[in-house]
Amino acid sequence: MELNILGKKVFIIIISSFLFADKIQKTQEELKKIMKEIQEKKNIQRRIKLEKTKIQDELKKLDKKVKEKEKAIKNLNLKISEIFKKIKLVNTKIHGVEQTLDDEKLKYKKLAIYGTFTALTYKDAMIDALIISAAKTQKEKLLEIASTLNTLQIEMEELKKLKFELDKTLLDLHAEEKELKKIKEERSNLLKNKLAMEVAIEMELKELENRKKELDDLITKLKLKRKYEGIRDEIASLKGKFIMPVNGTVIERFGRKKHETLDVYIFNPGIRIKPNENHVKSIYDGVVIYAGKFRDYGNMVIVEHSFDLISIYAGLDTITVSENMNLKKGSIIGNVSDVLYFELRIGGKPHDPLEWF
Repeated sequence: MELNILGKKVFIIIISSFLFADKIQKTQEELKKIMKEIQEKKNIQRRIKLEKTKIQDELKKLDKKVKEKEKAIKNLNLKISEIFKKIKLVNTKIHGVEQTLDDEKLKYKKLAIYGTFTALTYKDAMIDALIISAAKTQKEKLLEIASTLNTLQIEMEELKKLKFELDKTLLDLHAEEKELKKIKEERSNLLKNKLAMEVAIEMELKELENRKKELDDLITKLKLKRKYEGIRDEIASLKGKFIMPVNGTVIERFGRKKHETLDVYIFNPGIRIKPNENHVKSIYDGVVIYAGKFRDYGNMVIVEHSFDLISIYAGLDTITVSENMNLKKGSIIGNVSDVLYFELRIGGKPHDPLEWF
């Protein structure tokens, strides 16, 4: 019967251990997935940062190019303005020279008409000669004015040609500036997208890190729970395996009882045994963690049997063990002649020893 109960306990412990192990394994697998995802997100984050830096460098270069184009356009507009002023001035000169030429042509025509008369007298011949000379001078003046006009017209053509070329260059510059600004806007929008992605990735990473921490904490808790569940089951499985520390009669039991003289209840954390023999024995396998005198307890020995389970033996006449000594169930730890005080504690809390023998 006892073996069946023990078998059931062992079976429960094994099943419990498997369940905990399975839960821990699944949680660890989930943790691995999250860690993998975190690594992937970090790789994306690094890539985004590199792309963002590249775009920022491109934007700086584009800014520089746009400024250069703006400066070139400004300088070109100044040149065109100067050329336009020159054209206007040359045009005014041309109009002036054309007017002068028309006036001088009219004078020349008059002199030419006068020069067609036949001289009848010497006086007439002299006048005719003067008119012919004046006409010749006027003709030379006309030729000179015409030459000036021609020079001005050539200058005007060159200025117009130059202005045409400058206007064309200006159009090209405006087109380039427009294209640069368009590229800059596209890159700026791309940078905004990268910044948004970076923020999103950062938020995802924080969320994943939080989940990772939660899983880490859960795994730690599960491991501790499995450990303590195992310890609890291990301790529970020891019930009935302990021996009495000394053969004798229990004269004082564990628990709450009324004081002999005072009208109050007190709690007794252990038992008192009137021995029929002198040797005090260890109730189970364990390690001595204390051996010596302790306050009103007199000579006392404390033995640790399992994690968080200890037995206390007090009122000993002599102690035959020392600290850190390994004991077997039934090992003699000391001698007693009067009364042995005995406690059993689990997790620091006293338990009724009689339920464990």
